[in-house]
Amino acid sequence: MAVPEGEARAAEALERATTVPDLLRATAVALVEVAGAQACSISRILGDALVILTEYAPGGESLTLGQGYLVTDFPLTQEVIRTGEPRAVTLFDDAPDAEEASVLEELGFDGVLMMPLPVGGECWALVELYTRGRATIPPEHRARAEGLVARAGVLVEQLS
Repeated sequence: MAVPEGEARAAEALERATTVPDLLRATAVALVEVAGAQACSISRILGDALVILTEYAPGGESLTLGQGYLVTDFPLTQEVIRTGEPRAVTLFDDAPDAEEASVLEELGFDGVLMMPLPVGGECWALVELYTRGRATIPPEHRARAEGLVARAGVLVEQLS
């Protein structure tokens, strides 16, 4: 469970970043710690494509399955980008989204929380937090993660 000191350290790491790549890396690391996830990827939205800009997994796993993803191949991802509302998918769901479940299985995770990273009022990137062995990220951890993502969006805008 993330403690307030951990959350404060995570927020400070974001504030210290001087470039967008450094900020995104600090965000991925902070999110894994604060949310209690096993991995994080942050992908830039470029038209209909998602291209991973940074990923972090304490165990060193890679989250890259190719050069990028077509948003149109993943309806729930498309919904997160369009609505700006986070969505969670787990292999424990009664009927998990087939496309998302396929990616989870290929990567070796049980769940993903997808969050929009807003910059300038638009979804600039997609943040994905991956978990193993439990159905979802607990609500209090999810709220902390969403707060960090929102702050990262403000900082991306300032650094751009």
